[in-house]
Amino acid sequence: MNEGTCAIRTCDKKARCRGWCSAHYERWRKHGDPTVTLPAVPPPAPIRTQPARCVVDGCERTPWARSMCSAHYSKARQYGDPTVDRRRLRLDCSVSDCSRPVRGHGWCPMHYQRWRAHGDVEARPSLRFTACQVPDCQRPLRSATSGLCHMHYTRRWRHGSVDVLRVPTRSDQITYRAAHQRITTDRGPARVQPCVDCGSRAHHWSYMHTDPGEMRSPGGQPFSLDPAHYEPRCASCHARFDDRYSV
Repeated sequence: MNEGTCAIRTCDKKARCRGWCSAHYERWRKHGDPTVTLPAVPPPAPIRTQPARCVVDGCERTPWARSMCSAHYSKARQYGDPTVDRRRLRLDCSVSDCSRPVRGHGWCPMHYQRWRAHGDVEARPSLRFTACQVPDCQRPLRSATSGLCHMHYTRRWRHGSVDVLRVPTRSDQITYRAAHQRITTDRGPARVQPCVDCGSRAHHWSYMHTDPGEMRSPGGQPFSLDPAHYEPRCASCHARFDDRYSV
């Protein structure tokens, strides 16, 4: 165990190992000489800071890059000038008397589509029809080439014929739940009406068992497709009423 001060004459620190202090021992371990002079450590480079505001005159935005805000930095990258007015750089359609912005080939979208469809930017599509061609229909055209209004065009697109009003629904596909939903749609919820038997607030639409075309659910519950064959009843009166017709 080393005692006393460091063996280096100019050092009065406490010896730690091999008669040297910790500093001289580390110099010997790393460089092979405890008296080696280490080069001075250069000062750290100053941290570059952004200004508080964009350097462009009149701009109060926060800098994003190169001391400019994102908008002026984008202009500087794209045009070489952060103060350029993009609106003045917009090109107008090359067709005379057209001030729409250019989309392709020097034309606006309208003239570009005319060129694609007809090969001429001045071509105007001729209307083959002026009104719907379905007899007794004077609605305006939805499609100039088909000669149909919006209603007949949709019918032909959905059903293949302009004469089909709608695809008929088979009554045997209507369920017990769907029939009751129709009643609520046509006559409103039963809870806003009084019970026809006791006068208290109704809870359900009760089937009156008076429809000649009565239907039955898979569980055996009778119901009608006509909302007129239902009455509002509370839960207890509804149960007693249905018990009369239970098999």
